[in-house]
Amino acid sequence: MFKKENRLNLILSSLAILLPMAAGLIFWDRLPEIMPRHWDISGQADGYSSKGFVVFVLPLIMLASHWLCILVTAADRKNRIQNKKVYNMVLWIMPLLTNTLAVFFYVINSGREPSLSITLIII
Repeated sequence: MFKKENRLNLILSSLAILLPMAAGLIFWDRLPEIMPRHWDISGQADGYSSKGFVVFVLPLIMLASHWLCILVTAADRKNRIQNKKVYNMVLWIMPLLTNTLAVFFYVINSGREPSLSITLIII
């Protein structure tokens, strides 16, 4: 199903998705027990979760979504000869999204205001 090169990239991208867990452990003492994880259009927090959920469960959900996207892409018989650029985009979009969101969550929840560059990336 996967070429050897694709397996290595899948492992690397999966590990990249799990990096926020390591960062969460590093910043564990600086993060509040209850963390906002969703904001409305006006920027007010309207969804909260425990620190453990944000640090551990959200990256695992993203990892499961990542694997689902990869498996669906690989199983599509009509796309057997896929453009490598498209496959790499599917492979790396979830790690990019996961790590960007983790930076945003950890900056906001450590009591700091996010810089303009972080805010623009999220928007």
